[in-house]
Amino acid sequence: HPVPLPGRVANALVSKGCRVLLLDLWGRGYSDSVDLPHDARLYTSQILLAITSSPLSWTPEGFSIIGYSLGGGIAADFASSFPGLVQGLVLLAPSGLVRKNHFGWQGRLLYSGLLPASLLEALVRRRLGGTSSNASSVKQDDLEKAVQEEVMGNSSQGFDSTPLNKDRPGVTVGGATDWQLANHEGFVRSFVSSIRFASIEYVKGRWRNLGRLSEKIIIMAGETDPIIIADELYKDSKEEIGADKVEFKVIGGGHEFPIARPDEVVEEIVRIWGI
Repeated sequence: HPVPLPGRVANALVSKGCRVLLLDLWGRGYSDSVDLPHDARLYTSQILLAITSSPLSWTPEGFSIIGYSLGGGIAADFASSFPGLVQGLVLLAPSGLVRKNHFGWQGRLLYSGLLPASLLEALVRRRLGGTSSNASSVKQDDLEKAVQEEVMGNSSQGFDSTPLNKDRPGVTVGGATDWQLANHEGFVRSFVSSIRFASIEYVKGRWRNLGRLSEKIIIMAGETDPIIIADELYKDSKEEIGADKVEFKVIGGGHEFPIARPDEVVEEIVRIWGI
């Protein structure tokens, strides 16, 4: 996702006595991009690098991991690979179980690898920046429409204007994306690579190993989220992981609910974790 886990969620967990490590994914925030496919293997390596390079020990007792949107799919992949390291798993509007019917032929083309990377990056940069091409080609128009649907996820103006921090209301989701477009040379490259290679689409069996975690998996979805459909996520996560291993909660709002309603998110986490 273009924005990191909301700081207010992290701060609230710290106030409850948790030690929190925030991680900028490759090509986001203060993390450089890397010239490798941005898939589960690369993101798993990044999490391992973060915990092993920390001056504080995160093993062997293990730790809990929270992921939002694309970060949710990444967190689930990591926990599936290292269930012995992960004590608790929280997935907020996670990717990874988006049903195939939500991807049209244009979206399939984006994921196929048939388009030159330079063209795809240019289209993504224009769409993330809120501009469009003047090209008259129907093919070009179709591609730009597909890119808009994939990278913007039908997000609303309300999502883009959501403040990331209550103490800095001028810093919004859209503003953070604009800053990265203007200042982070590797942002678009990493964004495109994650669209192509990261865990977004539902692949049967991908989350089945999460049932091996000792604690229940906490999954939250936005009631009006047009990207991660709450009802579909509820059914598919229970089927994949096991109904007795999932704590599912629907929060009022759209895809931005972890940013707009962090207190509700933390209240649910604290209740289940007993902290």
